[in-house]
Amino acid sequence: MKEKFAFVFCYFLLFSLTSAQIVIDGYVLDEKQQPVPYTSVYDSLNKKGTITDIKGFFSMEVMEEPVILNFSNVSYNKLRKKIEQTDDIIIILSQKITRLDEVIVNASNSKSKYIGSPKNKRGINSFEADKPFFQLGLKIENIESQLYKQANLVSINIKIVSALIGGIKPDGTNQLRLRIYSIDEDGGVGEGILDKNEFLTPSKSGWYQLKLKSPFLLPEEGFFIALEWLKDLDIEEWKSKKYTFQPTYGLSLWGHTFKDNEDELNYYSTWRYDPDENKWEKDTRFPNSVFIIPTFRLEIKEYE
Repeated sequence: MKEKFAFVFCYFLLFSLTSAQIVIDGYVLDEKQQPVPYTSVYDSLNKKGTITDIKGFFSMEVMEEPVILNFSNVSYNKLRKKIEQTDDIIIILSQKITRLDEVIVNASNSKSKYIGSPKNKRGINSFEADKPFFQLGLKIENIESQLYKQANLVSINIKIVSALIGGIKPDGTNQLRLRIYSIDEDGGVGEGILDKNEFLTPSKSGWYQLKLKSPFLLPEEGFFIALEWLKDLDIEEWKSKKYTFQPTYGLSLWGHTFKDNEDELNYYSTWRYDPDENKWEKDTRFPNSVFIIPTFRLEIKEYE
């Protein structure tokens, strides 16, 4: 009996040791040794991630080492790196070079204009992102300059149902990051062209808003606008909120349905980014005769 007990004890001891998680921490810096805050740090194998704080510091649990981590920030080139130590990790990101034509705007010749989903459409809960750093994107094609001429993006409004199954929404503390991408030669998602960290904040009506710190020049052919959810609820956090179940991670947007012959579908389409596969794909989860786009409203300044 004692031998059996000793065997069982050793088995569980070995299991606990082999299944124990390892904590790694470090800093993300730029080429001038300055901290890079709000950098996504993602372990695609175990589908876990975190972001750096204002000092560029990150800390996260991994199942084993070495581990391959993906580092991403709007202002810097992406980096995929094999990590073989647990502390004093230093990650250097190189600055992304974004080349956009500079345009001098004559305020007297500019006018405000709004583009987005029509108000007469019935909304449905349609888009969900169920992984950390999953992005939901909207492709806006400016075919023959029908949506806008030369224009700056001024503000964004988008309607969100919840950020976690269970009715939780982003609370506005740098959780919902804006991404803007160019359209590549094949009509897919191109390079990131917004070189600043911009975050949406909630309003009482369920709309999430962002007024850009400085006007953003829109590419003439169109662009992709995407939302990236940054904060996951860990086990202790959801327990502290007295949930009776662990909430499922997911960002959920309000959307509108369209038939395949409606004009809006010439300009808008929805896309999804999977951080595990590191690729964008057009959303094809719905029947061929039904299309859905997020409920959104963009304010632009159009000028001659």
